[in-house]
Amino acid sequence: MKAIRRGTLAFKILKGIGLTGLFLISMSNPRFGVQLLTGFKEYNKREKQKFRESLYYLKKRGLVKIIENSSGGFTAKLSKTGEKMLESIDIDCLELKNKEFDGKWRVVIFDVPVRLNIKRHAFTERLKTLGFIMVQRSVWICPFRCRKELAMLTQFYEIEKYVTYLETSFVDNEEAWKKEFSLIKLVA
Repeated sequence: MKAIRRGTLAFKILKGIGLTGLFLISMSNPRFGVQLLTGFKEYNKREKQKFRESLYYLKKRGLVKIIENSSGGFTAKLSKTGEKMLESIDIDCLELKNKEFDGKWRVVIFDVPVRLNIKRHAFTERLKTLGFIMVQRSVWICPFRCRKELAMLTQFYEIEKYVTYLETSFVDNEEAWKKEFSLIKLVA
């Protein structure tokens, strides 16, 4: 499924529904949805129409379900497809928050079966973008805290049982690894 472009109103609506779980929109206050997503300012007729069009675009793509309420409003919630899309958006934005070396090395070892080649390849590509460096095939190292991010990745790719995470305070040739990660400056 084609991803939704970041920064679009449809993207903001999808993220908003994902964060709140449900999105209740009252017909008596048609600006509610727009105001909720963008900070409670006044909106003109065109912007309100854009909001409705974006919401129905998400419905048409099967990313949200819209249910009419007895009160005249409606509720929008994520579909299973929408949840998957939102997870992939979050994975694309994933980065390590704390890039301070605390003296520990994080080692990721995995043995993902050949039948899951696509997931293994995607996982290793994400490890690279997070700043991991390959030590050996299927063994990667990083000097920064990354347990939460790694857990999100393995859960997203559904490979948790094939991945082992280790923290260690000792690695052979530590100075070379520190240089590799630019943790020490080269002295001229």
